[in-house]
Amino acid sequence: MSGRIAQAARRRLTAALGRGPSVLNIPVPAAKDVVPGRYITLISPFVSANRIDPALLAAVGRVVSRAEPFDFKLARIDRFPGVMYLAPEPAEPFVALVDAFVRDGPSTRPTEGPSRA
Repeated sequence: MSGRIAQAARRRLTAALGRGPSVLNIPVPAAKDVVPGRYITLISPFVSANRIDPALLAAVGRVVSRAEPFDFKLARIDRFPGVMYLAPEPAEPFVALVDAFVRDGPSTRPTEGPSRA
């Protein structure tokens, strides 16, 4: 995971200040011509916006900086209840990031996994 992605994640968290729950996303600039939003959501909701402070941003940076860079493709359409999305493959690096945030990051409660229906 590059420092550029960590910086983008911190900017997204900072941008959420004062607007209720935040979302932890990884930007995917290469998807700009394919999907609106151009990000992969790791945890939603993440933390209350009023909990976003320099310590939380540092914790996010530490978790993300430990991840090794990886390649993925947006290979198929999948869904959570009420949400369709392009599923990244392989999914394991993203699952590992969520696990790292749950284990080492601020207190969060990730959403349940995608449906396979």
